Amino acid sequence: MLLPQEIFDHILDFLHDDVNTLRACALAHRVLLQTSRYHRFNGLPLAYPRISRFATILSFSPDLASSIRSLSFTNPCVDVFGIETRILKQLPALADLTVMATSLRAVSPYVPNLNSLRVMWPRTDMNCGDLVVGISEFMSIRELELIDVRLRSHELFLPDLPAAPPLHKIGFLGGDSAPVICTWLSAVGSTPPFHSLSYIVRDRYDAEDFVQMVEALFPLAQELTVRFMPEGNMNDALADTTLTLAPFSALRSCTLRFAFGEMCVPQNVSLSWIPTILGQLSSSHLRTLRISLAVDNVEDLRSLASECAVRVISPAYFDDMRVLDWERIERALLSDQLRGLEKVILEGRGQRGGLESHIQELCPELHSRGVLSLVPVEDASWLN
Repeated sequence: MLLPQEIFDHILDFLHDDVNTLRACALAHRVLLQTSRYHRFNGLPLAYPRISRFATILSFSPDLASSIRSLSFTNPCVDVFGIETRILKQLPALADLTVMATSLRAVSPYVPNLNSLRVMWPRTDMNCGDLVVGISEFMSIRELELIDVRLRSHELFLPDLPAAPPLHKIGFLGGDSAPVICTWLSAVGSTPPFHSLSYIVRDRYDAEDFVQMVEALFPLAQELTVRFMPEGNMNDALADTTLTLAPFSALRSCTLRFAFGEMCVPQNVSLSWIPTILGQLSSSHLRTLRISLAVDNVEDLRSLASECAVRVISPAYFDDMRVLDWERIERALLSDQLRGLEKVILEGRGQRGGLESHIQELCPELHSRGVLSLVPVEDASWLN
């Protein structure tokens, strides 16, 4: 007796990234075929030569096209042989596309029903006019994300600004395109209600770029993720910069991740920046705050004896987090500015009891509020 289709689908959902198992399931029985195909091919990153093989598969299995709703073209080269456009012509169900910024105008005629568009940096600075015109070709999209897109200049010298898609959500993951995109959307009266920003700060140049992003996004961003991953320490990355999170007054969720190449000990000067950054949060709309800390836990003691040892960064142990300035953290989290805060998630490793007792003793009000949760994690995929 066969199980209901929903049970099979649920099982296959857990195998979404297991390519070999999905391939076997697709061959095992027709009730597994559709969902196996969906997970196997959706979001597939296509670059040469894989893109050629995928085009061949489509030509021999045209019924596969109905299962593909998401695709990612990651090749930075010009589509000389028209393979990208030939593939897109065969995918009527495609709703989500990732493409290089230089390919926007070439692929737009072939995805008239696209709902979500991600634009990636083509490893060369773009003209902002070309970027704006390229995006304007996708008039069906509701969601837009720009990933590490960097522009040659930030002045729009177009005689007539093109109309913008009716966006509901726009996100920026690194890059420096936010000021131009926000200026364009504002000028044509098409500013979407939801903005998100994800950024990595490694040095003071990143910090200065972030300041420029803040000027464009602070009244709009409802979702913010910042990874502080200094190449030296936080003093090196942020000293003499004006980086602050204070202007983000519309935030509803925020994720702050810190990765330091030192141990979680009092001598680590970067640790003092954690309560400083938390103290900059100012949105009364903020509901959820996630904090991650990764350090050199010195799991391999042999690295201490070698000047050439590669530092392995991994989630900090909860016990070691007792060295953080919890009194300052309590003041930041319980400030009147964050009066809407409902949940604070702190990620770490190991036993939680020691840190919980430490916080209860040192920060009784924070403990009694019940907003802080210690959540164990085994790895930190965000480091990659």
